[in-house]
Amino acid sequence: MTTQCLGCRQVTFVFEPDMVCAPCQRLLPDLNQRLRERFAVQGPGSSEGMACVGCGFGERIPHMAQVVACPHCTGDLAIAQDDFPREGMFLSCPSCGGSVRIPPTVWCPDCGLNFRRKGIADLVREANA
Repeated sequence: MTTQCLGCRQVTFVFEPDMVCAPCQRLLPDLNQRLRERFAVQGPGSSEGMACVGCGFGERIPHMAQVVACPHCTGDLAIAQDDFPREGMFLSCPSCGGSVRIPPTVWCPDCGLNFRRKGIADLVREANA
């Protein structure tokens, strides 16, 4: 059984079979105690194989691209993840020729392997204000 964030619906926790009632799929009433005991014995566990909360992927995704509106003319700018340096960059808008700063904050703040899942257009707009 998994639980999701109420806002973005990203899976945030995976419950083991011994924490859930098999017939009704509800959490067992003594779940907190079970978790305390498990943590005391096994530690916090591992998030290996789980999707990153920031970008939604479990590994680097090659050839990912984002399209954002130019803050000067609203023309489209394509940002290719494979060619994007970690320190950010400036692009020339193909529609108006204006210089557009793409900030390094477009990278996922949690894993740093991929672009963020949401908010890139806002970050570009703020960087060019």
